[in-house]
Amino acid sequence: MLRHLSGEWLAALQEALRAGEVAGNVAAPAGRLVIGQVVTGTPGGEVRYSVAIGGALPPEVIQGSVAGAQVTLVTDHETARAVAGGSESLATALVAGRVKVRGDANALIAAEEALASLATALASLAQATSPD
Repeated sequence: MLRHLSGEWLAALQEALRAGEVAGNVAAPAGRLVIGQVVTGTPGGEVRYSVAIGGALPPEVIQGSVAGAQVTLVTDHETARAVAGGSESLATALVAGRVKVRGDANALIAAEEALASLATALASLAQATSPD
C-alpha cells in the first residue's frame, strides 16, 4: 500500500494522470495549468507538490515545490486525505473553509474538464493508499 503524499504516492499520481490522458484545453499560459498543493500537519511535516496539466505536454507531478503554480491549494492533512480518497469533494472543502486558495482561482474554474481527470486519477489511487 502507498502512504498518502509519500514520494511513491506522488509518482503513482503522475502515472495515473498520464494513463488517463487529462482532457480539455486549460485556460492557462500555453494551455497548461500548474496547481500547487501545500498540506500541513502530515506526520512528516508540511508537504508541497504541484500538478501540471493541459497543453501539449503530458501531466507532471513536481514533488517538493509549488513554484510556478498559477493557483495553490493549502489544507490540512485530514482534509487532503478526505478529498484524495473521495469521501469529500474539493468544492465542499472549499466552501467549508478547509481549503485556502492562493493565486488565480479563476484558473481552477476554467480547467473544469482537466480537474475532473485529476479527480479520477486520485480516485484510482484511493484503493492503493494505506488508511493511516
